[in-house]
Amino acid sequence: MVLARNLYRRTLKCPLKKHSDATVGRKLVKRSAHCMLRGAVKGGKSHMSAKFQEEILQSMRCDKVSEVCKTDDLIIRFGECLHERLGSQRAHDISQRMRLLARLLQKVNAERQERITLSQCLTVSNFDNIVKATRSLCEVFDDPSGRPLFRIPSLGLKLGHSLKSCAEAKRGVAVRASDYVTVQEVDDFLFLHSSEWTSRISSASLASLKYRKYNNPELLPVTSDLVKLKEYQTRQIALLSNKLEQSPSCGTWRSLMEQVYTRLIIFNKRRCGETAKLVLNAFLDRPRWEEAANDEIMQSLQPLEQKLMQRYVTLISLVTAYARKWL
Repeated sequence: MVLARNLYRRTLKCPLKKHSDATVGRKLVKRSAHCMLRGAVKGGKSHMSAKFQEEILQSMRCDKVSEVCKTDDLIIRFGECLHERLGSQRAHDISQRMRLLARLLQKVNAERQERITLSQCLTVSNFDNIVKATRSLCEVFDDPSGRPLFRIPSLGLKLGHSLKSCAEAKRGVAVRASDYVTVQEVDDFLFLHSSEWTSRISSASLASLKYRKYNNPELLPVTSDLVKLKEYQTRQIALLSNKLEQSPSCGTWRSLMEQVYTRLIIFNKRRCGETAKLVLNAFLDRPRWEEAANDEIMQSLQPLEQKLMQRYVTLISLVTAYARKWL
């Protein structure tokens, strides 16, 4: 037997190692070993798609929380539904949503002598235990006025949506199996969820977010600082571009990429994640506005506006996190 933390050392001198595995990292070796063991225990049979296993389950950190995610059928079904809807681009968010449900299930089972699954947890009799575990994970406290608030308010909001989705998935399985007792059980749970979750969890979470926002002053940048930053970025982009042409290297390319990336963020005043989703084809296949511009509109513009249009006419469409289109 080999310890998990020392497994990567075995790959350095393994006689059966393939040449393509020479650069495999320590974490990837552990993930592959866990998948092999799990496949041997279950006889290699699984209803999960290979893409879901590779992008979601194998990418999780190997700990007790991930073991709960990989052994609970309802959490896996919840993750599969999210993966079918969001795709591989949101793989990290999907795994975090699954781990959040696993943490909740661990907290519920910590107060019980007999462990239960998430499907068994979504019942009317366990609803109060779920609320208690959620408040514990959110770290409830009282503000100076005596109102209960959460130190991690977003966790309660995410759990509310995830539990509702899991209950809907459980009802779908029960309907397919003609198990109308379970269907009624889920309907009762959803009734409690819709009637009490807002007052017991969501209201405190939203109040905590607003309270935190009020106490954080908005620091506006000084114009001189923005000008200094813009001049610095312009110099660095030109310097790194010349250096990359003369002696190409990975470090120079990464520094140039970071400078261009930050320049785009500051110029467009958008979220960092939206700018990171900008692909090369979106720039190469951008519409040529200067060729399709109406002459009458161009003549109606002021000289300054015409100059700006000639300089900043490169408009690229990009879908944001909320499926909205911006230029």
